[in-house]
This record gives sequence, C-alpha cells and structure tokens, in this order.
Amino acid sequence: MTTLVVIDPGLSSGICVGEYSDTEPFRPTHAFQIEGGLTGFFDSFDRISEIEFNQFELWIGKYGSDNLHRVDMEDEDSVRFVCEKFTPRQSLTLKSAEPLRIEGALVQMGIVPDYVQGGKNPQWQHPPAQYFCGGQTLSEKKKRSREFLKKHGLHLTGKMVGCKDADDAISARLHAFAYMRRIKHMPTLRHYFGEETE
Repeated sequence: MTTLVVIDPGLSSGICVGEYSDTEPFRPTHAFQIEGGLTGFFDSFDRISEIEFNQFELWIGKYGSDNLHRVDMEDEDSVRFVCEKFTPRQSLTLKSAEPLRIEGALVQMGIVPDYVQGGKNPQWQHPPAQYFCGGQTLSEKKKRSREFLKKHGLHLTGKMVGCKDADDAISARLHAFAYMRRIKHMPTLRHYFGEETE
C-alpha cells in the first residue's frame, strides 16, 4: 500500500491521509484541519518525524495517540506527499502569504521538492486542481466538489475536524483525488469516476 499525505497550507491548514495500491483505489483514512498558520501547523503536526529506514510516523499531536499512523518504509515509494502550491494574488497580505511560510518549511524539511527547481512535479498542485467536477463559477465548482464527496460518503464537517468548518480539510481531500486523477491511477478512476480506459 502507498500512503498519500495531502497538505493544503494556510492560516488554517487541511491535511488528508489515505492509502492506495496498484489494485486498490485511493481511500481516505484521516482528515485534519489545523489552525494558527505556521506555528499552529508545526505545533500540531508536531513533527513529520525524521524518516527512519523502516518506519515513518505521522503524528498530529492535537488529536492524540489514536491518530498515530505508521507506514512501512522498506519501500521508499510507500509514502507520497502532495501540497497545494501558493498562488499570488493582487491583494497580497501577510495573512494571505502564510501558505508560503509553511511551503518553505516543508521544502526545507525535505517533505516536498522545491518547485522552483523541480519544474512541474505532481507533488505540487495549484488551487483550481481541486475543482475537477466542473462548474462555471467558484461557488458552483465548490458545490459540485462537495456533492462528489457526499456521493461517496467522504464529506467532512467542522465537528469532524474540531473546527468551525472543514473547508481546508475538504480542500486537502479534493486535492488527493485531483492527484490520483493526475497520475491516472486506474483503480481510483474506475471506483469513483467509472472510467474503464486509460
């Protein structure tokens, strides 16, 4: 099995963890939403610990030991990280630039490659990638995306992630599916989208 960890960084960061294999579709196993920007992210993420030869531990400290997620690392391909890439906007503020600080820390820790040097690496996704369900306006795209999650019993609420809403955790979950579509993972495409050909 491959573990996929998808991060949507920001003042409130969403994290989706799930698994897939060559024959099994992607299935989300954990959803987290962490508030407080860079400091909150790393206080709660505590550490994406140093990857030891045989074991990787992902621990979201805020949620306790029930969410200790261990992955066999004998196969270096058993963990994939994907991160939403910051997109600059005209009205850039310090708050809106918070994802950049988290991205920089993730790059420095070696969790994701530096996109400045890495080119079009699928581990980096632009924000619109999560809206693969169509729609003309942002509101309609969000609505259709949430309908997709509801249809498959994967929708999240604020109560489920311990926050007033689950917007960022939902975004991370949608980015996970966007990544699976991007790499053309056929078991996932068949299971969720009914696609039979490559």
